[in-house]
Amino acid sequence: VLAGKLLRVANTPMFRPRQPYTSLEQAIVRLGTKTVQELVAGIATMGLFADVGGIGERIRDHSAGVAAIARVLGTEWRFRGVGRAFLAGLMHDLGKLLILQTGELDYSTLSPAQLETPDEVHLCERVTLGFDHAVLGAHVLSLWNLPPDLTRIVAWHHQPGRAYEAGG
Repeated sequence: VLAGKLLRVANTPMFRPRQPYTSLEQAIVRLGTKTVQELVAGIATMGLFADVGGIGERIRDHSAGVAAIARVLGTEWRFRGVGRAFLAGLMHDLGKLLILQTGELDYSTLSPAQLETPDEVHLCERVTLGFDHAVLGAHVLSLWNLPPDLTRIVAWHHQPGRAYEAGG
């Protein structure tokens, strides 16, 4: 199942294959092991969550969109860490999915204005839970032994000033 999902993602326009990948070996050779590792990590993580519709689907779609934008911008700007940027985009709202999965906060009780405003939801989480999805996501990624720069990106994605002070 994972191999099939990897091939489906690798054949999207985001990765610009000249010809469709027809085998896992071909995708690994053409994309490189690092990119494949990042894709597998993202696919496996998104597959952990049971909510296939509603808010969970919206969160996953948003994360996939952010990841795609990060890949396009990274490619256009010739950023050497484009794969890491893609993975960070995909993982940035992991904490929301975890909170949704555990039922600690019912996002459907938030007003549409709060849900649609990027800098509102994490403030509601802090008030209600004492932490926000960014900190939770970064903590889990750290426990999974993912790179520290990735965990910082996830932790600080609502704190651009802090990230800028730390060197971008």
